Parts: sequence; C-alpha cells; structure tokens
Amino acid sequence: MILDNPVTVHDHTGNSVVIQQLDIILMDHNARKIVFARLAPCPKPLILWRNAEYDEAGDYTQEDAENRIKELLGSDIQASLQELYRVSTV
Repeated sequence: MILDNPVTVHDHTGNSVVIQQLDIILMDHNARKIVFARLAPCPKPLILWRNAEYDEAGDYTQEDAENRIKELLGSDIQASLQELYRVSTV
C-alpha cells in the first residue's frame, strides 16, 4: 500500500525511518475471531477486526483490509505508524 505522502518515524534507537509504502501481511485467526495486519516495516501489528466486528467483516477482500487500515490509521498517519513502530521495553 503506497502512502499519499512519505512519513518519518523513529526506531527504538532514535534513528529516522522514512516510510513511503507499507507491505501488508494479514493474519486471520478464525478460532479467536481476530484479524491482524502487520504493516512492514512496523514491528507491531494492527488489529483490524475482532469479535463482533470480525463476524461483520465476513469474507473480507484485500481492498476491505486496506480501507480498514486507512480508517484505523486516521488522519495523522505519522503518529499512528510511530505507535506501531514503538518497541516495548518491558
């Protein structure tokens, strides 16, 4: 998925990483009723649907998943991707 504008995030060492596109890897866990998207190069996954939303999404398409990702990232894509890039120190 190509971003409208490149965004810059910072990794755990403080180095800047410019993201121009996201390589989407979908993980669908039917038994747990949850769909994750790994937006490479971000280390943390994004939850697209779970529980009732999972049931409502049904047989989603790649386009449905990309639209959901855009919805969840919101208007401040840089801040959202920075959160997904943050590595927990715990």
